[in-house]
Amino acid sequence: MKVRGAFEADEEREGRVRNLTRAVASSTTTLQATTRALHMFVTLKRVDARTCALLCLYTSILNGCRYCIDDAAGAAFEHGVSLEEMFALPDFSIAILGSRLAAILRFAEAMVLTPIEIPNEIVTGLKAHVDDEELLEISAIVAMKCFWNHFASALRIPPEGRCGDKSAFRSLCDLSDTVRRRQA
Repeated sequence: MKVRGAFEADEEREGRVRNLTRAVASSTTTLQATTRALHMFVTLKRVDARTCALLCLYTSILNGCRYCIDDAAGAAFEHGVSLEEMFALPDFSIAILGSRLAAILRFAEAMVLTPIEIPNEIVTGLKAHVDDEELLEISAIVAMKCFWNHFASALRIPPEGRCGDKSAFRSLCDLSDTVRRRQA
């Protein structure tokens, strides 16, 4: 019964059943857990949708999740983000992204790549731009996106085509490969 509800919700919201929903449909427990995780993610209010989309995209680029790169790029385009801004993410280009977003991205990168302890200077740099509640939301967004990145990658969930620009999607995946090679 819950699976039918999830499929109906996708149909109503997306006009189709998403690949992610199909992937978790065989386990009621997993469906419930992922639904709760999604609900927590969408109820955050302090980080604006545009920043959230860029944060999700950068986290997905760092983790190399094609499904989530597609999803986040689609959301970024929907919120008016340019391709130039998307390509500026790994370099923290203040000229293009601004100092606030660059500080958020540095924090996200530290969370993804060094999750044991984030250096004080990164947290201090971020706190110059955000309050404690925003810091919590940014941390939650990165943590939840990492959950979805690893979940979708492990299950080999194919991209949905949310990023309508196929060339941009391929370029963002190439960027992810480049960034991941630099990390190694």
